[in-house]
Amino acid sequence: MKRYIIRGFINGDRKSLIDIGLPENCKIHRVWSIFDDKDILTAPLRHWYNVFLEDVMHDWDVYNGVFSFHGHSGEKGDKHDLLIEIKEEGD
Repeated sequence: MKRYIIRGFINGDRKSLIDIGLPENCKIHRVWSIFDDKDILTAPLRHWYNVFLEDVMHDWDVYNGVFSFHGHSGEKGDKHDLLIEIKEEGD
């Protein structure tokens, strides 16, 4: 799994995968809202401790290369720092 951090994504917004720095045809495995970003790219992810696991389709989705985030962990318009895990070949 490869991890990407997306800073300040607005709850209720949608952007192309390319515009948020992700590979165009990537397969997103999980999306997390970040609570504590100390060593977030290497630290174990613990739900309700340093991250909140967002649910696919309920909180986020990708359609035609566009990522939509409507997390229930915050209000519409709130800025979220997101950690996105991408499946790579062999995962």
